[in-house]
This record gives sequence, C-alpha cells and structure tokens, in this order.
Amino acid sequence: MRITSATPLVLSLGLAAMLLLAGCQTARPTERVIARGEVHEQDGDLEAAIAEYRSVIDERPGSRSGRFSLGRALVKAGEPLEAREHLEFAHALRPTDDAVTEWLLRSMVESGDAEAAIMLSRSRVDDDPSSVARWIQYGDVLQGSGDDDLAEQAYLTASRASGGESIDAHVALASFYERLGDRPKAVQRLRMAYWLDRDSAEVRERLESLGEVVGPTLALQPAEMDAGTR
Repeated sequence: MRITSATPLVLSLGLAAMLLLAGCQTARPTERVIARGEVHEQDGDLEAAIAEYRSVIDERPGSRSGRFSLGRALVKAGEPLEAREHLEFAHALRPTDDAVTEWLLRSMVESGDAEAAIMLSRSRVDDDPSSVARWIQYGDVLQGSGDDDLAEQAYLTASRASGGESIDAHVALASFYERLGDRPKAVQRLRMAYWLDRDSAEVRERLESLGEVVGPTLALQPAEMDAGTR
C-alpha cells in the first residue's frame, strides 16, 4: 500500500468508526437486558428481573439505568437496604430524576431511615416550593414515617400550591383521610376532585366505594380555589 499524508487520517477515522460501532454494540445489549428484566418485573418474577439487572451491573458498574432498575426491583422484593445503595448511586448521577428519587425515598423509609427520607424530600420542596408533586411526595414520606399531622399539612400545601386545581392533591388527601378512618373528609376531597373532572373513572369509583351516589350535585368547588372560578 502506498503511504500518503492522508493515510494516518484515514486510519484514525477507521479506528474511530470501529470504536463507535463497538460502543453501540455494547449499549444495545445492555438496553435489551434491562428490557428483559422489566418484562420479568411486570410479570411479578422479581427473582428473574433482579438477575437480569445484576448482570448489567456486573458488566457496567456505572450504568445509571442498571442501578436504578436493580434498586427498584430490590425494594419490591423486600430488600430496601441493598436497594438504597444502588438508588443512591443512580441519584448521585442525576439528582433531578423524579423516578429515581421516589424509589430512593421508599428504600430509605422501608429500611428504617425515615429521617434521611424526610430530609431529602424536604430539601426538594425547599428547592421548588411551587411543585405540587414534591409536596405530595413529602406528605407520602411523612405519612410513611408515622407523622400524620405534618403529612396532612404537606398535602394541604400541595393543594394550595395548585390553587385548588390539582386532582392529585385532592386524591392524596382523600386517601390520607380514608386511611385515618375519617370518611366525611375523604368524601369531601373526592367531591372536590369530581368538581375538577367529572369524567374521572377513578374519582367516581372511589366515591361510589364510600357509598356516594355520583351525580352533578355531588361536585364541590375546592376549598383552595377562589370563589366564582368556573
């Protein structure tokens, strides 16, 4: 082969293409393995799912998706302490990922470290006080740790943050009150959710399960909404 000044460039480009191809070939199997694990997870075969996810971590310890998937499955399998290690790893790589944070918080609470979960969820609320989802998440953590008084305040703050327009906040409050055995307050919040969306099958079913006859007159304007709205 005749060597020219362009030869090193051609060789470099060829090597780069080979490396890029190799990278793609390793990435695709990882995604396929995780996908297989997710199928097992959805089918309820957590042991098989965990085995698939572990194989990803064995080959690629720094895989964020692998760590998250393994941590999530371990929480479901009743292994929150080990799950927390993987979820903290995934959270450190992308702290803004809400799904990772949600499962990390669950692993903390279920492994007996409610204090850490409260601190993390509270810091997220402080970072974005207008986030309805974060206030609900904070309420869930507080409720899971047994602090019902603060949990109720967090859920109420979520509803206020939305101006009364968050169905999720009303449903969260309804579930909270129903767990406490306070049927009147649970019904009241579901009626507010019904006022916002009369076509919600979930809200209608919840109201009916509590003995209510669902109809137009059952709708109740949310307490946190300005009078005259809608």
